Amino acid sequence: VDQTGRIYLERGAKLPKLETKDGHAMTAFPLIVNEYVDEDEDGNVRETTTVMDVYLFREQAKNAVEYLCGGREVRIVGKLRSQTYQDRGENRRRLFVACDRIKYGPKPADSTEPTQA
Repeated sequence: VDQTGRIYLERGAKLPKLETKDGHAMTAFPLIVNEYVDEDEDGNVRETTTVMDVYLFREQAKNAVEYLCGGREVRIVGKLRSQTYQDRGENRRRLFVACDRIKYGPKPADSTEPTQA
């Protein structure tokens, strides 16, 4: 996410693959959010990074698989959700976005990647 709130699918990020769950199309891709926290004593900006999945269903999932490529701008409207689970006996929590709407920006001019691997 940049300072204007635009979201970009990072180059090299895992491209979405279409799956079927309960008879409906679904897909997910990682969303990387960088937050600039503050400056240290040397004036260097500290940054934190949060990675969460964006889940899309039905036609949006099919479109995402067709149109997403690394470096493409996307705008997402959705609900931030959390899920708790156990991993090796420890309670864990993960964040994800349940996408309501997605808008695709232009494909990067230098992108030669196919939209589906």
